[in-house]
Amino acid sequence: MPRLSKPPSLKLTKRQEVLLREVHRRYDKIILEKEFGGGFSGTRVFLVLPTKVDGTSDARVVTKIGPAEALRRERDNYEKYVAGALPFSVAHVQDFCEENGQAALNYIFAGGETLGKTVDLEEYYHTHTAQEIIDTLTGLLDKALGERWYGASKSLNCPFREEYGRHLPAQAKLQDITQTIFPDLLFMEGDQVQIPDISGTYPNPLQLFPRILDKTLEGRSSLVHGDLHWRNVLVDESGKGWLIDFAKVETRHNLFDFIKLETYLRLMVLPKESSAFSLNEYAEFERALHETALGRKTNVPTNGSLAKAYDVIRTIRQIAQLSMRDPRNFKTEYLPALFLYSLAMMKYFPSNGTVPTQLVFITACVAGMYILHDASSIIKFQPSFSNGTGLPKRSDSFAPPSNILKPRHGSAPPPPSFLVGRGEALRELKSRLGIAAIGEYGAARLQVLTAIRGWPGIGKTTIAAAIANDTEVAQAFPDGVLWISLGPAPSILSEIAMWGRALGTEDLLKARTIQEASHQLAALLRNKQMLLVVDDVWEVEHAKPFLVGGTRCATLLTTRENKLAQDLAPTPNDVYILKVLTEEKSLELLRLLAPSVVDSYPQESIELVNTLEGLPLALQVAGHLLNTEQSYGFGVKNLLAELREGTKILESKAPGSRIGLENETSATVVVLLQKSTDRLDAQTRDCYAYLGAFAPKPATFDEAAMKAVWEVEDPRPAIKALVDRGLLEYISEMSRYQMHALLVSHAKSLLIDD
Repeated sequence: MPRLSKPPSLKLTKRQEVLLREVHRRYDKIILEKEFGGGFSGTRVFLVLPTKVDGTSDARVVTKIGPAEALRRERDNYEKYVAGALPFSVAHVQDFCEENGQAALNYIFAGGETLGKTVDLEEYYHTHTAQEIIDTLTGLLDKALGERWYGASKSLNCPFREEYGRHLPAQAKLQDITQTIFPDLLFMEGDQVQIPDISGTYPNPLQLFPRILDKTLEGRSSLVHGDLHWRNVLVDESGKGWLIDFAKVETRHNLFDFIKLETYLRLMVLPKESSAFSLNEYAEFERALHETALGRKTNVPTNGSLAKAYDVIRTIRQIAQLSMRDPRNFKTEYLPALFLYSLAMMKYFPSNGTVPTQLVFITACVAGMYILHDASSIIKFQPSFSNGTGLPKRSDSFAPPSNILKPRHGSAPPPPSFLVGRGEALRELKSRLGIAAIGEYGAARLQVLTAIRGWPGIGKTTIAAAIANDTEVAQAFPDGVLWISLGPAPSILSEIAMWGRALGTEDLLKARTIQEASHQLAALLRNKQMLLVVDDVWEVEHAKPFLVGGTRCATLLTTRENKLAQDLAPTPNDVYILKVLTEEKSLELLRLLAPSVVDSYPQESIELVNTLEGLPLALQVAGHLLNTEQSYGFGVKNLLAELREGTKILESKAPGSRIGLENETSATVVVLLQKSTDRLDAQTRDCYAYLGAFAPKPATFDEAAMKAVWEVEDPRPAIKALVDRGLLEYISEMSRYQMHALLVSHAKSLLIDD
């Protein structure tokens, strides 16, 4: 049996010494150079230098000792799932032995000569930069495991309970732990909690998690490591990461490893730096992570410890998205799973202590807030209103044209509820798509790309949605419609991957760059006959990856910027300028919304539509305002007077002093929106302002989301008031409410002013 040398501080039992000698029995001497952090099941992990009789040393190995049953399972899983699939990414199991319920095994490494300064990923995190950690994780999770495990997946549809319920303790135990770690936690009305030293309130996760467990997880399943925490990855001198411990390898939700890894960063890594940040800073850090994952602009944490964790977790999520069933479903797939698993990890409070448990509880609180605010498919909305009980009845004039189809899942948004004064524009745009109007002879010429340019609120997205749902368009493009709304800060790679999925392939998820994904998309579209719609383009470079249709495809893009339209269109004739409505059509639209006002004050109504410059969104808001307020004595003359006065004030401002909404539309429209919201009661006005937090593409949300963000028992009175005034629109095809981007900007301006 070999001699054993170790540092004096490293203590071993007699049984452990016997196991170490036995598993290295072919050597003359073994030197225990260091002990790693160890596992959570009574195991110990050592870096060992084995030495031969002639005094020469073999490459270092990692030796693990612990309960025999766990180590047997680790060895067997390695042989069954790992050995053939991941030869260059994992440490290889060798030299197993067991005695009296305890066992030992060795891990050997390809390139083992680099193991002289090997550390586990937890130690590596504290001694290296965020970029170095990101490089290690990318090499392991993406390049090694991404293709062979997470990417080789099957469809998964099951309740969240089946995948994540197994980890949760009893609700009573969670309540006891919560009261122990936060004895001053305040339980508020509406299942909200207020955490000491943290601003604001959050949904009570102990009340929310049973509802999440029964919702459907729509994702993918694959082999996963099952215990991917920061001590089960070893990092050698070159920065390469190596997996160890395969006792829990199994087939399950393919994002589980990512969720566990970021959760254990909170449990194992951040608590050691917790003196450097406050709990309120930590809650803001969680918010920033979710805002980033949802594609929104946010303030990156300024605290050094949290900024580093932010960069690392953001990378983990970006890699996870490559293996998601739908990369856009972070809020309905990844976020609920993170919420449940974070809550489950509170059960380890007796061993982890107060700070780690506080952090994962806060993680669950913030995640729960985003689930309620954003994830419409998690908390399903059933329309609360019907005709006569809140939503205005739609007359026959409001019905969509007869040639408008029901929306197809995954393609364009629903058709507009009504379309006034756009017949000529529809005919012209359809002609550019090769569709001849009735009465015309011969086939129209297919124009490969048309850029629709117009003011904010003029109806660019509306007319594009009408075209995308048109029956003649469907006949002209039998392979269907692909639609994307970009906005100011799009996730280009994820959106390209979604088009790939719509075309029946997951391959675009594996693309490393936007250029690579765009080339693959072009190949998929080469023989297709499709309409591609790229809506709300803000930057030339955002649109270019989607302009890859084949010779039988046509592309419509919409933008508010003249130069951008000119830069993207092949010729000046390929830009279609969507004009404001004529006086006649503007008056027709106003009459649809406020018929008695127009009939009673025809001259004033004409003056109003001219004042609003024929802008459809402004006319809709004005019509709703007049129709709602006329019974209180507020008429078209009053509105005209207030618009004139308010416009004078705004136009007197120097251009450099105009901010936000004032730079997006005319002064008259700004004043109109201000007057419309000034007439709301204070609570409803606040509710409208809070909707400014949603992304304008356009923003859509359900009753549950509004109830949560407004923190009210019954959101329906406020919803009714906003719908009545044209500030919110109910989309029956989606069972959701919609808000135009310009109205979102207005709401944001109120939020900032408040």
